[in-house]
Amino acid sequence: MKQKKIMNQIINTIIFFIFLNNLSYSQNILKSNDSLFIVNPISKNKTITKIDTISWSNEKIIIELPKLKYKHSSSYEEGFFQYFIIPLDSVTVTIHCGSMVKLPLTDLTKYTLTGKFILDKDIRILRGYNDSKKNEFKGKRYFREDNYFKYGITIIYENVTEEKISFYENIFNNIKILRPEKIM
Repeated sequence: MKQKKIMNQIINTIIFFIFLNNLSYSQNILKSNDSLFIVNPISKNKTITKIDTISWSNEKIIIELPKLKYKHSSSYEEGFFQYFIIPLDSVTVTIHCGSMVKLPLTDLTKYTLTGKFILDKDIRILRGYNDSKKNEFKGKRYFREDNYFKYGITIIYENVTEEKISFYENIFNNIKILRPEKIM
């Protein structure tokens, strides 16, 4: 009987330390604001995301993308391209900052345009898809291109499946472009 009581105390102590460790781990994630969980409403899978900040001129672009990704940058005299390749979804997110490029950056001959939103001379959002006849994958693959003319910024996602469209739309709907106030 005494041995059973000691064993229960040991088990309770272990459970307490596991709980305490998990609690401090989750608080670190929330405090760091570096990684958080987003639940894709369609697939209900948890995708770990990371907030990325891209600096350009006086602006900062804040975008939350899946943590598992490859990043590649290329520069030219008037700006740069930054590519994020998300292998689990076969998606490419492209961020262009600069000038002297022909917009839209997306080759519209490969896509069927489904939507075009223009807000004065500041913002244009294009949406569309290409079907399996125009790509190497089965089914429709979607794209979205956001042009922020005022800042010289273009952000694109390409090759998104129907199952992941709401996840990437949510990411693009929550992009922030910040311009720090000048302190005098």
